[in-house]
Amino acid sequence: MTRNPLRAAAIGIGLALFAAAPATQAAVDLPQVNAAANWQASLDGVTWYSSAVYSGYPNPITAPDGHSGEAVEPRLMWFWGEEGYTGTPTGANGPSHVYFRTTFLPLAVGWPAWLWVASDDRLTIKIDNQPLQILLDPASNRYGDTYVLTENQDAKGQPIARQTADFSALLMAGGPLTVEIEAWDSGGYEWLFVDGYRHTAAAPAFVAPVSEPPLALLGAAGLAALLGLRRRVR
Repeated sequence: MTRNPLRAAAIGIGLALFAAAPATQAAVDLPQVNAAANWQASLDGVTWYSSAVYSGYPNPITAPDGHSGEAVEPRLMWFWGEEGYTGTPTGANGPSHVYFRTTFLPLAVGWPAWLWVASDDRLTIKIDNQPLQILLDPASNRYGDTYVLTENQDAKGQPIARQTADFSALLMAGGPLTVEIEAWDSGGYEWLFVDGYRHTAAAPAFVAPVSEPPLALLGAAGLAALLGLRRRVR
């Protein structure tokens, strides 16, 4: 895949812009992520099925908490209905290794965006084939590539969803974006939980473009860097 240096510049500059965003924000969900109907599932990451995304997958656990006030409430999901996995799912008779993906267009306003994720037993995430880090330990601000259920449970054994790194710069830099999750189960129950949301504000400082950051916001150094990239890619 050919990398676009202008897209990379937008990502780097976007992160700096969001660090200075106003504090007056409200959270809204990402319906493209929260609605299971927008996902596809696969056993090998090659052959994908919309019909294999089973939402409301049976499980005795309490669904993890994501964020409140959602228009679309996320539900547990897993692979079922294709490749011989038919009949009645019990929550423990599905495949042990699955892939999920969804694709959506950039948002009009580029405020910070995250996923809350959890899985039985573990998962990794990519956005446009780039690993997305997960905040595994908020107390120490430790990020990692892999969510592991046994390391993210409360005192009652219920799962704790973890927040990913902010990927709003990707939403600014053009799209569509593909979110891909690889999940594993080592036995017993299996499920995946994904809750997407972003921040918005009553009076945004700027409207995010779909491909390049506004030149007025770059400053002299950023503008010079971007113009240098333009010369190199022409």
